Amino acid sequence: MRWYLRYSLGYRDLEEIMLERGLQVDHTTIYRWVQRYAPELEKRTRPHLKAYNDSWRVDETYIKIKKTWMYLYRAVDSGGQTLEFLLSPARDAEAATHFFRKALHISTSSTLYTRSHQEQIVPPTALADPRTLTTLLPRVINVDKNAAYPKAIAELKASGILPASVKLRQVKYLNNLIEQDHRFIKRLTKPGMGFFSLETTWRTLQGFEIMNMLRKGQVQGMKKGDVRGQVALVATLYGILAQEAVEWLKANFFKTELELGRCLRLPEEGPWECDLYLTCSKFVTTPAYAPRLRRRRRIERALMEEAQEKGWVREVERHQCTIQRLEKLLTDLTEPLEGPEAID
Repeated sequence: MRWYLRYSLGYRDLEEIMLERGLQVDHTTIYRWVQRYAPELEKRTRPHLKAYNDSWRVDETYIKIKKTWMYLYRAVDSGGQTLEFLLSPARDAEAATHFFRKALHISTSSTLYTRSHQEQIVPPTALADPRTLTTLLPRVINVDKNAAYPKAIAELKASGILPASVKLRQVKYLNNLIEQDHRFIKRLTKPGMGFFSLETTWRTLQGFEIMNMLRKGQVQGMKKGDVRGQVALVATLYGILAQEAVEWLKANFFKTELELGRCLRLPEEGPWECDLYLTCSKFVTTPAYAPRLRRRRRIERALMEEAQEKGWVREVERHQCTIQRLEKLLTDLTEPLEGPEAID
């Protein structure tokens, strides 16, 4: 699920990737996981987000749902941190007003905006009372030339939700920051066959947005680009792994299947043979692994001889390449080609 929400992959792509790792998971199962757990991931991550600053950038982008354009309202601060997002079927003052109200009442989970259910999303009494605000009031809000924004801000000031001192600024180039940030979300929507309902789109976007926040290092104690920290956080939030296992995962994340036994498998899950070292650019090993390299070299030589006897030219070439790679790994480790072999 995390891979789908973080990278430009389709459900069928992930089905194949899982199959390569020995796990048979149907693409519809991954889809159901996303629909069920993406909103939960947002809910559990919200309390751990870092504080925002008081300079906001607000803009909307387009999302197509069943051949109809919908509007994804988004806000970031001047540092690029995502504040809030809202999917709306309309692009008018009413939708903009609701988005600002939602941004000012950031809670532990997001809700979908539909006109027919607007009163169920945030109680009107809470929206009208500035004392219920749960985020830092903005000093300045930068928007584009959309005429709906001045109307929305004026309404919020009239109702007392926003102080009169809050400045609305319509400067196009200052919104380049959020327009660039849109790309990370739009890029994730392209591999699929499109969205077919407002509800399923919203649940998926919740996952996209929260993983974008993790990528930008918006969680307390995590830096931008900390991939191991992202993996560990998701595992911790869902209670999947014990803390000891999380620490092991963070320490070994960039090691490969050949060294660890199997990619990201925990030590107690046992050894596993694979050929990832043939193409993996992040391969790292140690002299302690030399016995396994020698054993694999012996097996490959036996397979090559068998292929030669049967006249399988392509198989011979494949095994020769594998043997050359294994011998290079042993040479790089200053280990002899002949010596003790692993028995596991």
